[in-house]
Amino acid sequence: MKIYTRKNKSKVPYFAIRRNGDGLGRVYDSRSNKIYEDGIKFPLGQWRQGETGRFSYTCWKKGRPYGRTVQITMEKIDFTHNGIPHALCYRWIANGGNKRGLDMLYTYAPGIGNTEIKYKD
Repeated sequence: MKIYTRKNKSKVPYFAIRRNGDGLGRVYDSRSNKIYEDGIKFPLGQWRQGETGRFSYTCWKKGRPYGRTVQITMEKIDFTHNGIPHALCYRWIANGGNKRGLDMLYTYAPGIGNTEIKYKD
């Protein structure tokens, strides 16, 4: 398994491609000291605008496992965002999105990464 890191000030999450290749997800997050087993944060592969995927995985905190369900919906595909072509916008909802940080709208631009992150409240 190849691990990718993303350093952002004091937080250092580690990411890996899911076993079946359908997404990139955290495997560890230093902020909460959580371990994620086959998590998903960013969709990979062929998607259509309006398509929704549902995923389940296990998280570990303080040595205790708990389940997480995630729903990803492609809101907008292949548009120009801030002058960058081929951007995409997707909604990521975890465990029904009933807490802040569990219902997010991401805009991704190729060569840059996530350029906008909006919390749904």
